[in-house]
Amino acid sequence: MAGHAGTFHQRLAEALNSSTLSLALDRALPTFRQRRALAFQGEDFPALQADLAARRAQHVAQIPDLLERFQQAAERAGAVVHRARDAAEACALVGDLVERYGVRLVVKSKSMVTEEVGLNAYLSARGVQVVETDLGEFIVQLAQEHPSHLLAPALHKTREEIARLFSALAGREIPPEIPQLVAFARDHLRRFFIEAGMGVSGANIAIAESGTLVILENEGNARLVTTLPPVHVALVGLEKLVPTIDDATAILKLLSRSATGQPISTYISFITGPSRSADIELSLTTGVHGPKAVHIIFVDNGRTAMRDDPEFRAALQCIRCGACANVCPAFQEVGGHIFGHIYTGPIGLVVTPFHHGLEHISDPQRLCLGCNTCDTVCPAGIPLASLILSLRERVVARKGLPLPKRLALDALAQPALFD
Repeated sequence: MAGHAGTFHQRLAEALNSSTLSLALDRALPTFRQRRALAFQGEDFPALQADLAARRAQHVAQIPDLLERFQQAAERAGAVVHRARDAAEACALVGDLVERYGVRLVVKSKSMVTEEVGLNAYLSARGVQVVETDLGEFIVQLAQEHPSHLLAPALHKTREEIARLFSALAGREIPPEIPQLVAFARDHLRRFFIEAGMGVSGANIAIAESGTLVILENEGNARLVTTLPPVHVALVGLEKLVPTIDDATAILKLLSRSATGQPISTYISFITGPSRSADIELSLTTGVHGPKAVHIIFVDNGRTAMRDDPEFRAALQCIRCGACANVCPAFQEVGGHIFGHIYTGPIGLVVTPFHHGLEHISDPQRLCLGCNTCDTVCPAGIPLASLILSLRERVVARKGLPLPKRLALDALAQPALFD
């Protein structure tokens, strides 16, 4: 896919010299920052941050127990829970379900875990059509790129670039007016929800006490993905587990404000097992207007290793709001395809070594200025700046310093040279 082609320095130069990327970032990121600031006016953000950080630290400590509790509750409600140790297992589990149910068309809502494990490429290689239905994900799928932002996948695209993509797909000119672009996507995608044999989603929260998935969105596509197809499959990172609905509410208080500057997202879905009804003689039947089968795949893929690392386990507190990227001065200049890997922004630098390997951030981590701005907005209280510094030390320990830096430090270590 585009977005990771070429050497790091080539891609960095292209990003810095791209007038369209600069325009797209200038249109979007300041707006994110302004909306977040307005959303927290009158709120005691440090107190909210401290509360959520303490809760999330407890959640991370309890992951093994929460997973057991979630599985028991979810299976009582009729869902099936699977566990994937790595990306290959996660994809294989979905592949097995596709084969079992005879699925040839999959619709998806936004899910960074599916990006993490490479699910789209896996299914496409097996002849399964995969259609992204989130507007931003739909755009980057058409462009054959990866998302550049945790929250806004097509943040790096201008409306003019999107109009060209949509015009090529439609076979007619679609003007670069946002309402018309949205209308085209809505009309184009509508039939896929009806025809799909499987809907694939992620989840923002997984509540252990009830086996419930919580999904936040603004577009409404996730509700269609999780209700219209006969099979719903959710891929969920282990870090999304929380004990109770009260803990979920604590996240909801901060997630939308930190992510989009909204008091609350337009849609919040609580999904507990497949659809059901007992309207006929109180006889419970599953598969009414919603899916007949719900499968939930919990993905490890380095999360246990992160949890076992005393320094980096705090990164699992992340609620995926993207606020750290929105305030990052380096991200403002180069965007997520340079500042990160699959996961982008400051949190992307921190989690990538555990999901995909240290080598994937050995170059991007050098863009971090160490300004600590990300720490000030993280709702989960993750010490991002210090974690990135620790990663820098690990990169140097493995690869050594670049030659210019090594020569400079050698010179500084010899004061006589400056006499």
